[in-house]
Amino acid sequence: MRLLPLALLALPSGCGSSTPDPGADYRPALTDEQIRQRIAALPHVVSAEVRHRDGFGVGSTYAGLVEVSGSRYVVPTLDRVNALLRQGRYAAYLTVEVAAGRDAIAISNPDVGLADGDAVEQRYGPQPGDGRPPAGPALPTPDALR
Repeated sequence: MRLLPLALLALPSGCGSSTPDPGADYRPALTDEQIRQRIAALPHVVSAEVRHRDGFGVGSTYAGLVEVSGSRYVVPTLDRVNALLRQGRYAAYLTVEVAAGRDAIAISNPDVGLADGDAVEQRYGPQPGDGRPPAGPALPTPDALR
């Protein structure tokens, strides 16, 4: 009987991770509500339904639809939305679509070459950033919008 408690005490010591969490000290620059308000206030935005989800099988994700007043504003607005979302929760997936009306073609990150977190970080830099897209080259316009 004495060996059992000793074995149980030893078990938890091997279960922890010694790798530090890179987001442990991260503090968002903006709350989810502040981000939502800033997205809704962007030029040419007609409506914005962007929310954060965090659940089993989903992970930390910003998702939703932003509608703009014309197709020429879709890609620049997606760029600005991404920059704002990077001021929120650490390493959240960005699955927001931008469209010129509910029935129009919606564009999301994979459509403009931002298919994963590494590509997003390369474009917008480390979090939380300043909420603005980089001054460098614009995101490419997908064929669907030409």
